Amino acid sequence: MQRSFFDYILITLKGLAIGAADVVPGVSGGTIAFISGIYEELLTSINKNKSKGFKNTRHRRFLFLLENNQW
Repeated sequence: MQRSFFDYILITLKGLAIGAADVVPGVSGGTIAFISGIYEELLTSINKNKSKGFKNTRHRRFLFLLENNQW
C-alpha cells in the first residue's frame, strides 16, 4: 500500500495521541489506537519486529553460552 505525505502526518498525530493518552490516568494508549483505527497495524508491526529481534537475541545468547561454558 502506497502512503502519501498526508497519511504519514495522520499516523504521526495518532502516535502523539497514543503517547499523550498514557499520561492521563484511566486512559489507555491501546484504547486510543483502537479508536483511531491503527490498533491492528500497530500489533502487526510490533509482532513482526519482535519476532525477528527475539530470534537474533536468542541465537546470540546461545552462542555466548557455548563460548563461555567450561565443558
